[in-house]
Amino acid sequence: MVELAASDVLTKEVLQWQGLHLFHFIGSSCSQKLRIYAGLKNIDLTLHHINLVKRENQTDWYMGINPRGLVPTLIDDGKVIIESNDIITYLEKKFPAPELIPLIVRMRWVICCILKTSCTLICALLPRGFLYQLACCSAVTNNYSNMKMPVPVK
Repeated sequence: MVELAASDVLTKEVLQWQGLHLFHFIGSSCSQKLRIYAGLKNIDLTLHHINLVKRENQTDWYMGINPRGLVPTLIDDGKVIIESNDIITYLEKKFPAPELIPLIVRMRWVICCILKTSCTLICALLPRGFLYQLACCSAVTNNYSNMKMPVPVK
């Protein structure tokens, strides 16, 4: 999970905020996914609209909250959590009922993360010139039976 250390948050005022605050953009699919999820769980959020068209995500103030300048960002009693899937995982643990992500799906997600990480590590050790990363990623997202041997790049 991507929870920022307090020392990485330069807009210090948010570290004092109480409750759940969500920075979002109305047209962001990741923000929409999170708002739908929170609505289904009946989670009360204080919404803070960040207009990406006006580049409000690139202001010093917002970059001090999320150094990537992306939405959504969740503040929970001063904890800053970024990345929509990590926020959903965090909220699922904090608000377990109603269960929207069954245990089997969570286990499958963990296995995929482990496989992606191991593929990334293996690929980093391979000599340059191989499209092995592509083969690894397709093996994780598809069937292993679809996995093809990497082809050297000319």
